[in-house]
Formats: sequence, C-alpha cells, structure tokens
Amino acid sequence: MDLQLRKIQFVMDFLSINNEQVVNKLEHLLEEEKSKLYSSDIEPLTMEEFNKMIDQAEYDSKINKVKSAYELKKEITTLAVKVLWTNSAIKNLDSGASPMPLS
Repeated sequence: MDLQLRKIQFVMDFLSINNEQVVNKLEHLLEEEKSKLYSSDIEPLTMEEFNKMIDQAEYDSKINKVKSAYELKKEITTLAVKVLWTNSAIKNLDSGASPMPLS
C-alpha cells in the first residue's frame, strides 16, 4: 500500500476511535513528531530560490498547470472511495467471502 493510501486509512481508523485518551495520545504524538521533523528540516530559501519558485508558479498558472479546489476535492474523494473499496475487499477476502464487485 502506498503512502497516500496508508494516510487515508490512518485517518479513517482515527475517525472511528471513540476513546478520548487514545485521541489525546495520538494528537500528542503527532505534535511531537511534527515538531521534530520541521525543526530539523527547515532551511531558509535564498532570494534566488524564492524567486525561482514564484517564477515557476506564475509559469504554471500561465500554461494552466493548476488545479481548482473542486478538482482537488474530486481527486481526494475518488482516492478515498478506492481505499474504502480496497479495504472492504480485503476484509471480505480475509473472512472467506468473495470480493465486492466494482460497479
């Protein structure tokens, strides 16, 4: 399973948790890990790098290499549905049932 699918699965599992202590622990762990990542990875951009990023964004916009919020939401929803279907199919296979039809 690739990283995007794992993240969606994690969020879906997280949303099903009803124990506030578990949610608190996961929130705390996430904040700790995020602060470790961000504090070790942050390096300021040079003005040249910053200007290159702006130039690239403007160029992408000119050639219409952008996505609207609607398009992005549609892609995320499609991916989430695929994850749900995959998880249901895996559970069905694990239980001995036949996989769900893809319709």
